[in-house]
Amino acid sequence: MNDAIDPAFTPARMALGDGVSIAYHRQPGKSHVAEASSDGGDVAGMPAARPAKLPGVMFLGGFKSDMTGSKAAYLAEYCAASGQDYIRFDYQGHGASSGGFEEGSIGTWASDAIAVLDNLTEGPQILVGSSMGGWLMLLTALARPDQVAGLVGIAPAPDFTEDLMWAQMDEATRRTLLDTGRVVLPSAYGDEGYVITRKLIEDGRRHLLLGSPIALDVPVRLLHGTSDDDVPWELSLRLARTLTSGDVAVTLVKNGDHRLSSRASYAKGVARRAVRSNCASTGWTSAQHRPFWNRAWRKASDEVPTRMRRVPISTSPGQSNSCRKSSSRCAMTRSRPGAISGLMCWRSHSMRALSAKTAKAMLLMCPRGSRSSNRVWIG
Repeated sequence: MNDAIDPAFTPARMALGDGVSIAYHRQPGKSHVAEASSDGGDVAGMPAARPAKLPGVMFLGGFKSDMTGSKAAYLAEYCAASGQDYIRFDYQGHGASSGGFEEGSIGTWASDAIAVLDNLTEGPQILVGSSMGGWLMLLTALARPDQVAGLVGIAPAPDFTEDLMWAQMDEATRRTLLDTGRVVLPSAYGDEGYVITRKLIEDGRRHLLLGSPIALDVPVRLLHGTSDDDVPWELSLRLARTLTSGDVAVTLVKNGDHRLSSRASYAKGVARRAVRSNCASTGWTSAQHRPFWNRAWRKASDEVPTRMRRVPISTSPGQSNSCRKSSSRCAMTRSRPGAISGLMCWRSHSMRALSAKTAKAMLLMCPRGSRSSNRVWIG
């Protein structure tokens, strides 16, 4: 359900056969230059440049939602600023895509997402799933683990057809659904309510995930409002326990509703950090770049003044070697493993101590520096 509309584009279409088409909008990113020599030699000399791209972002919307909503629009703005590829689309029976909503199911919409990932993206992607899209991003990642760099769930609702629909129906409603194949449930987002089909419930049972470990080994960030009346925030905690990944973080937004519209500015900030955190964990430090990072770290370390040293991130502003900014303004005192801002304080206050070339190489390594050692640089 959309609380804002983004009409600033005309969607393209991808044909799936049998007259079915998926509406989508693709926003290209840009290459970032990681500086290193072609033969793996001197980094500070920088005789050659190697282009690298941050993971793309793919948005998966919610139940009866579409790609013109405020979350999809915000991610478009974010990716334009960060230079990341971005794609959003409508499932069959949603928005500008073909088909009727009542003809759809979890399996159908998951297949749509997989088709978009296979045919319309390049390189690893961070999947951002909202509500039902959180379930579909999991199914997509399980089907294409090699194409997924990380996951961001916004009020994710895996297994909602069983736990939040069927389990909440009284006996009379269940009987109507089984006998007629459909039932209309009330909705807070429209007087017409939701048409729930027997096909949706029965197909959903073939895709349930929370009953057994979810074997995904990628960074996962989950964002949920504590005043969500549609999808309880406890579901994000249950999902976090079920995922096998060792890199899972849950952020609860106090008083946030299902859309997070009541805490929109804060939620945007958390979502932005979640995407950046996935980039820090998977984008710049992928296997093909690690030799470069190691060489750059050694070269830059030789040039770091002796007065600069590593300290735990818990260092407080009151200690002698700490940043003179207050903790609320200084990234150093707020950093966590995987946060892309882990070296921002060191950058802003001590960059003058390094040569411009080496400083630039160090900036490129911010994700690795913050994630690998849980420490930051200070001057």
